[in-house]
Amino acid sequence: MGKYIPDKHLIYLDQFALSRLVTSEPGTIWERLRQLLEQGVEQEKIIVPYSLDHSMDSSTSNMELAEKEDSFLFNLSSGFMFDVEAKIAAKYIMHLVRCKRIGVTIFKKVASHKAFGTKEAQEQFAERRATYERMINEGTSQLNAFRTITRDGKKPDKNLVETSLQMLIANYEQNLVLRLRQYSRYGFYEKRKIEFSFKTIHFWADVLMELMIGEYQLTKAEAKKAVLLFEREGLKKVMPTQYIRAAIEAMMMVKQQAEKVNDHVDIIRLCTALPFCDIVLTDKMRLYDVQTMKLDKEFNTAVYSGTKEQLALFEEKLTTIVEN
Repeated sequence: MGKYIPDKHLIYLDQFALSRLVTSEPGTIWERLRQLLEQGVEQEKIIVPYSLDHSMDSSTSNMELAEKEDSFLFNLSSGFMFDVEAKIAAKYIMHLVRCKRIGVTIFKKVASHKAFGTKEAQEQFAERRATYERMINEGTSQLNAFRTITRDGKKPDKNLVETSLQMLIANYEQNLVLRLRQYSRYGFYEKRKIEFSFKTIHFWADVLMELMIGEYQLTKAEAKKAVLLFEREGLKKVMPTQYIRAAIEAMMMVKQQAEKVNDHVDIIRLCTALPFCDIVLTDKMRLYDVQTMKLDKEFNTAVYSGTKEQLALFEEKLTTIVEN
């Protein structure tokens, strides 16, 4: 049945779907979907992973709705929670380097309690969301202005999409492989900071290196082996989360799409959902991106959107799971 849990289906819900399910009215398809999901969880056939990314989004709602969304997702999760993207990527690489089986422990954490236990907790998530939005706005302002000027509204050219994807893949591989090489030779690597007007953060590859070295005890010999893995297998096989990021960023680049905080939250979600979930419900635009880049086929994941036709297919899929 499932890719990683044989007797269960992992189903990832986008934030818009979570909100619609919580506020569903009698007689609507959203009410039927909610009932099917709850029935599937009760039968122990379905798990809807809990995620702090949802908590960050729900925090912008009023307290009553935020608590409802949080409680609903927590109840569907059966205590199953996605780990953060960086840790998933670090564990995935370490498992490959150490020739360990890629299993559910790569991406699973235990959700022992709900995120919104108090108003203060919701405010903390709202503050994180605001900080992240500010970083995205500052980091993409010039890029977005340029894309607005040059946007022609034409359908993305397939050759340009592939060229953009390969460029992004090469950039991501180069940044991490450079650090792995340095560490394998010298036992240290050159770090980089990302400077915003109000905050300084670590570069993504440095975060990954610190996790692999500090938390998972990467050795110099293993760093050298990781370099060889990247050279032989490529980003898609060694670091699928980052490959998905590159693919969706390539689509935004070619479409000359202005990048907003919601786009980057979508990327974070899909990076963890597509490789490991069996079913993903996302929005119409992301479904187009996923199918154009063939990410659904690449990772053997059924992906649906919120259109009338797509929701009918999603309902049919859930019904089959529940009734069999």
